Amino acid sequence: MRPRGRFKCKNNALGIYYKNNFDHLLIVPTNNISKVMKKGLFLAVASAVFFCGNGVAQEIKDGSQKLDAQAQINLRKYRSNSRATRSAVSADTLRFIVTTTNAQQAADSIRALGGEVDVIDDKVLTVRITADKVERVAKLSVVSSIKAARRAKMYMDKTRKLTRVSNIESDTSFETPYKGKGVVVGVIDLGFQYDHIAFKTKDKKTRVIAAWDLYNNKSQPFTTLPSGSDGDEDGSGHATHVTNIAAGSVVNGNSYYGIAPEADIVMVPNDLSDDNIMKGAKFIKQTAEAAGKPWVLNLSIGSSMGPHDSTTPYDVAMSNLCGSGGVMVAAMGNEAQDQQHVFLQFQKAGDVRYILNSSSDDQCSCYLWGTEADGKAHVKVTPMLFNTSTGIFREIPQSTLNTADFISYGTEIASHNNRFCYLVYADMPDLRRSVAGTSRTSNFCLAMKVEALDNNVSAHAWSDSRFIASGGYGVAGDGEYSVGEAGASIGRAIAVGAYTGSKSWVSYEGYTYRMSNYTINDIAGFSNHGPSLGVYVKPDVVAPGVAVRSALNAYAGVEESGNLKIDDAYVVGAVDADGNMLPASANYKGVRNFYGVMSGTSMATPVVTGVVALWLQANPMLTPEQIKEIISETSIRDTYTGGTDKKWTAYAGYGKIDAYAGLKKALQMGNTTGIGQTMTNEEPVSISKGSDAWRILFNTSEPYAELSLFDLKGKAVWSDHLEGVLQGHDISVPLAGYAPGVYLLRIKTQKAVKSFKVSVR
Repeated sequence: MRPRGRFKCKNNALGIYYKNNFDHLLIVPTNNISKVMKKGLFLAVASAVFFCGNGVAQEIKDGSQKLDAQAQINLRKYRSNSRATRSAVSADTLRFIVTTTNAQQAADSIRALGGEVDVIDDKVLTVRITADKVERVAKLSVVSSIKAARRAKMYMDKTRKLTRVSNIESDTSFETPYKGKGVVVGVIDLGFQYDHIAFKTKDKKTRVIAAWDLYNNKSQPFTTLPSGSDGDEDGSGHATHVTNIAAGSVVNGNSYYGIAPEADIVMVPNDLSDDNIMKGAKFIKQTAEAAGKPWVLNLSIGSSMGPHDSTTPYDVAMSNLCGSGGVMVAAMGNEAQDQQHVFLQFQKAGDVRYILNSSSDDQCSCYLWGTEADGKAHVKVTPMLFNTSTGIFREIPQSTLNTADFISYGTEIASHNNRFCYLVYADMPDLRRSVAGTSRTSNFCLAMKVEALDNNVSAHAWSDSRFIASGGYGVAGDGEYSVGEAGASIGRAIAVGAYTGSKSWVSYEGYTYRMSNYTINDIAGFSNHGPSLGVYVKPDVVAPGVAVRSALNAYAGVEESGNLKIDDAYVVGAVDADGNMLPASANYKGVRNFYGVMSGTSMATPVVTGVVALWLQANPMLTPEQIKEIISETSIRDTYTGGTDKKWTAYAGYGKIDAYAGLKKALQMGNTTGIGQTMTNEEPVSISKGSDAWRILFNTSEPYAELSLFDLKGKAVWSDHLEGVLQGHDISVPLAGYAPGVYLLRIKTQKAVKSFKVSVR
């Protein structure tokens, strides 16, 4: 997510290719289109007027302190533009989040002005209204704070040409009847191919039960699912790839289906602004609850900018949407190697530290947060320019800071965490030209002089660029404290990092591609590290996220006039409308069902989303806290996650997701909570197939169970009889010591008799 503002997409980090190198703008003031497009700044500011009387809020004298740092920047920029054009403050419709002591009263007042309001909960609203009412909104007595809407990015490829995706295929070692049936998997993302075969049943009917296009700001959900895609045709098809990993259908001819292939799907194409993400999440929750089904929401999105403590109104409102049978799963992010964080420690008042932002980007923003939650500004921050060649600083005149549209700052004591915050945004070529007389990118970088006002204070800073050390100044950045904002920072969300599950794949043309810079089973170098600065443990778990095969969006970067738009190396296969795999020599004109590779915590996250859907099918009343408990007790720990004796690490959480062990725990929780029968009792057992033993997990409680292992001559070589079997009980069938060959495992219960072929090597 971009830092309470809108900045250009960093293609090398995301592998997302936008025209003109900037994200799709949410708001483009008609009197300043070229300026806004040039800077890529998302101007999302609060505004409204107030009336007195029944059901409306009263004004107070001054409410300027309610504006967050980004709102201050945006308001200052609008005033600057107004002075330049000798016009009133822009009346273009803008977007923001407001916290309130009376949501309905505030909503009524804003709607009376013609504003658009969505009530997320009893304390949080999302609002669209004109910018000229900002200060009067702040004066509304029931308004506690006004937050400029932030913009998220999709956590996809770290480097598109180097990191592919780990192979998420059918895991033949784990056989279970739990396939997500009766569970809703919601995805808020961008790049959906609605008509991909991965989202259809065998009889060609869609599995998408609802969709709402908030990317194009449609006022209502679809009544009929359209064909084609959501319109992000210059993007990556990120949403299609992600959704298939979590819940893609079993398709004849390939094994690239999802973890929960029978779950219901809700798609929410989204511009990834805070307000639309919240609206989408509420829609998914309401859709699932109307159907009487549990739900899990996938958020493969995020940002490096924010307090990273789960306290923002957005984080709290999203957490409040979760509950029994409602879970969110979110990506940690891909910036661990990008050096976007620094920690500053001061021993005494007057100590000075400098932080330097890389000069490689045209736009640069930096967020600094004090660590003391006492409502005081313990540091003084001064933005400057630093010449990396000469080691000389240049001060930025206060008049420039206050009036220029290429350098802006905002400060606040944030109401949600009582911490000091300083945010600065700069258009670097214009800033260099104004202050240093040159627009050269190789010399001058944005710097921040940070001076301690008290003894023993500290601060964290995050940049959308990277922090550097030069000429004896600055602090080299690191990847710590980088819990992804807008996703993993949501307190009750399951925060997911990535590890390497695969290093190679075969393209549809038959070429094998391998990566030498990754180690199988090791944590991916790009996967963000914790910890969170709040009370929640982050990350929770890691899942495969390097070299993952999944569905591709045929309308967004794969097929155009019969020719593939991307490197053939990324495509691992295509199927026709009937699901038949097409050979490399086939004519791909008109083909709409492609599969290929991507990488990132975006891919690891839907792995966990799909697994959680299986657990919810087994125990539909699970809460986010119980999911976290399952993860903490069942995840696989090894030398790559910090050793089997370590319970949690900042880079691997509690370890690697274990679907089987987690399912066992979910079933056992069903017994202890009195839930009893699960949503699926068609099959008596789930099986984890190892080379030395098979683990048999009972899906439902049984009066008795008889297990027998026979050789091909019909001779029983092993047997066991169980009485009063509870769901979640498992038993191991030993295979070591038997002669190589094929055996037959028979499991008999009161409800069924099942037989399985067992190969002993």
